[in-house]
Amino acid sequence: MSEFVRNERVGQTVVWTIDRPASRNAIDDQVVAELEAALDAAERDASLRAVVLTGGGESTFLSGADLKLLSSGRTELRAQVDARVLAVTQRIEALPLPVIAALNGSVLGGGNEVALACDLRIAEAHASVTFKHAALSVTPGWGGLARLCRVVGPGTAAKLFYTALPIDAEEARRIGLFEEVVPKGQSRARALEIAAAVEQTSPSAVADLKRMLRLGFRGELTQDEETRVFLARTVSADHLEALAAFREKRKPSYGSRG
Repeated sequence: MSEFVRNERVGQTVVWTIDRPASRNAIDDQVVAELEAALDAAERDASLRAVVLTGGGESTFLSGADLKLLSSGRTELRAQVDARVLAVTQRIEALPLPVIAALNGSVLGGGNEVALACDLRIAEAHASVTFKHAALSVTPGWGGLARLCRVVGPGTAAKLFYTALPIDAEEARRIGLFEEVVPKGQSRARALEIAAAVEQTSPSAVADLKRMLRLGFRGELTQDEETRVFLARTVSADHLEALAAFREKRKPSYGSRG
């Protein structure tokens, strides 16, 4: 049974809540293990359509690595945990269904790196963002540097990293770091609304779209690949079902994401 990562099924969406409010939802080796298990389950479950990732309590989404781990002097364990968190962010990014971060409070240090691995970030009005790495004399190790540059551009990323100063939710939305800002206490509900909309679409199309968006985000998507996927989708079972449902004025019944 999970102790720090709660799993709750809501329709065809699963909500993962990292629930360590006493430590500002910091990540340690046990949290990593529970996230790995949650990802294992999501990868196996073809009926799942979306994931919502949030934090416990009202003040912090995630605060990055647990300071007790950082100051323990156990360098080998720390290196192992960092490698595993990097792998977790890569698996979140590669998961063939949307992962929506519901930011219920401040996002600190490595917590931003986890949030950046998600497809969408829905933040509450009191949330703030602080890339604290330089203030702790470290650099990102969980894939966040490249992701932040791609989201906000190198100049804005430089300012956030070099100064380690917080920005508020509206500023984060303005620079593209957050997709939406909602009132306090409503990030989870709004994320679930978006997930419910995803549930009405074709799971295999969304999986293809997520893969191509990831390639496009990295500047690796070719026109040949976009055209190849489009042509394959025009003869897919889900597309034919969508056309039939339109003609028959009914809701389409799609297959699994494959």
